Order: sequence, then structure tokens, then C-alpha cells
Amino acid sequence: MRMVLMAAAGFTGFFVMLSSLPAWSASHGTSTASAGAATTVMLAATVLFGPLVPSLLRRVPTATTVAIGLIALGLPAPALIWAPTGPPLYGICVIRGVGFAVFTVAGTLMTSEIAPPGRHGQVTGLYGLAAAVPSLIMIPLGVLLLHEVGFWPIALIAALPALGATLALGSGWRRVTGPVVDAQPTARRETRSAISRTLAPAAVLCAITIVG
Repeated sequence: MRMVLMAAAGFTGFFVMLSSLPAWSASHGTSTASAGAATTVMLAATVLFGPLVPSLLRRVPTATTVAIGLIALGLPAPALIWAPTGPPLYGICVIRGVGFAVFTVAGTLMTSEIAPPGRHGQVTGLYGLAAAVPSLIMIPLGVLLLHEVGFWPIALIAALPALGATLALGSGWRRVTGPVVDAQPTARRETRSAISRTLAPAAVLCAITIVG
């Protein structure tokens, strides 16, 4: 259950800004292309950094690595309230994109580490559910909150991964101390999977939000 809550916090914080952040930026006078670039920059950082996560896993325990990713994903999010445009916006997006890469790759490896014998499929399925449900709820909810309430509740929800880091660092996780043999293919696979899950809905909702 703790693994599911941790994953849900991470993916919730990621998806809630996926379509609302470009609209928030556009509302401050940024061009459509520049506003949409915020999501592009974040996803590009995820793609570029994902293959580097195994190097981090060789030096840092898996649970700690997951916590680092969650903190990088969630902690900078509230700053976007005061940085809706320009280099500060893109800089924060890069940090969050790197955090998402670390979280998705290391989080998937953690599911293998904590799964009891004979229950690997069940644990993996629960992790996948914790990733899928937030994508269905948070992407449209982010747009709704932006138009009906404002950006501040979105920023607070996007900070949830930082709280999820406390679950990753809690007691009871099995930790990897030696070389991670399968981390490299996992990094490539999970990075592609993360992007494929987010790119299509993000592009559609971003276009609808900015135009409408």
C-alpha cells in the first residue's frame, strides 16, 4: 500500500501540470509556442536524463534514488506561481523533468525489489494503476482548476511528490547495494513508456486549453 501511495503522489504531481502549465504561462502574455515549450522542455529533460539513472542507482540505494526523483519533481512546483514565463519557467521544468525520469526508472525497479515471492505481477499491476488513474483524473482537473479557481491549488497538488519522498525513505524497503544489472534496459523502457503515456493527452489538452 505504501508503494501505491508513493507512486500515486508522484504521478499526480506530474500529470496535474501537464496541460495547465502551458495555459498558465499563456495567460501571462507568453506566445502559444513559448507556453507549449514548457511541457516540451520537461519531457525532453525526462528523455535525456532517463538513460543516466542507472549510473545513479549504482551509487545510491534504490529507495533513496526514488526519493531524490520525487523531491526534484515536487519541491520546485510551487515556485511556478511566481515564474510563469521565461528562463525561470524553463529551468524549473528541466528540474522537474529530471526528477520525473529518476522517479519512473527507479520506482519501477523498486517494485521488483519489494514484491514478495509469487506476487510480482500483482505489485507491478498496482504500480501501473497508480500511474494510470492520475493521468485520467489530473490532466482535465488541472485545466478545470486553472479556469475556476486559479493556479495555486495546481501548484500545491504538483508538490505532492515531495511528500511521497517520505514514503520512499520510510523503513521496510529492501535496498540495492550492488551494481544494478538490468537498470539500463529498464531506464530506456520506462522513459519511453512515461513519454508515450503523457505526450498524446498533453498535446491535445494543451492545444485545447491555449486556443480555447
